[in-house]
Amino acid sequence: MENYGVTKREIATSIILSIVTCGLYGFYWAYLMGKAMYKIKTEKNIAGTSDNSVIYIILQLFGLQIVTLALVQNDVNTLLEG
Repeated sequence: MENYGVTKREIATSIILSIVTCGLYGFYWAYLMGKAMYKIKTEKNIAGTSDNSVIYIILQLFGLQIVTLALVQNDVNTLLEG
């Protein structure tokens, strides 16, 4: 499977960094996921592609991390279908 120039991230490292940084890494992760999904969807020419990284950060600010995770999962599902 192609990686489209996106770096693979380990879940254990993300969890540890989130704990050590008191949750600040979660904002960084959300931003990176938004940019990565946008990059991959643009390269695959998927219709209706938009950069959701700022939306993900705003959701994180309001404590809606679960919504961010759901939106990222939706993007992944879109990639797998297309």
